Amino acid sequence: MGINFEQMKIEERKKNTIVAYLLWWFLGLFGAHRFYMGKSLAFVMLGVSLMSFITLVIFVGYVGLLVMFVWWIIDGISLHKWVMAYNIALIEEYERKSAL
Repeated sequence: MGINFEQMKIEERKKNTIVAYLLWWFLGLFGAHRFYMGKSLAFVMLGVSLMSFITLVIFVGYVGLLVMFVWWIIDGISLHKWVMAYNIALIEEYERKSAL
């Protein structure tokens, strides 16, 4: 019985739901979970968060932080679906390559 290195590579590339949620919980306002998942708008989330924290002094940042909080909640709801879709796409890619 041989070791299938392709399957080992796939297991290594899979995203972990627990890691994704830990990043979301602790660093979510900075978009760490989006960077981990390779999602678009991660830099936008980081930029809005940083600008909001910087402008807290003049009370404009509260609006940005409110927007970021809502965005953070929506991402938390969607995160499990993102991880599952990413992992399924990896498996399908492997199966497609294996069929050739």
